Amino acid sequence: MDNLKKLRVFVKTSTVREKVLNSFNSKKDFLSPSEISKNTKLALTVVSTALLQLQKEKLVNCLTPEQSSHKQSYNYPNSTLSISRS
Repeated sequence: MDNLKKLRVFVKTSTVREKVLNSFNSKKDFLSPSEISKNTKLALTVVSTALLQLQKEKLVNCLTPEQSSHKQSYNYPNSTLSISRS
């Protein structure tokens, strides 16, 4: 299985990760966990956990690692990874 396929499977096996990643389809350059929580109607702790998982797989970047976890900002640099349509 190639790396791109592994990443798609990683995201698709969790509706939470999929919702969090799809929330980056907005026109904003970056989002906070609070904004993602509001947009997806997921609990903030659930969003934060998903962001950490996505960051570990290098699917999102934390732009403000010095901030506390709920005040950090994230972006989705890999727009070539089409999760929802695959």
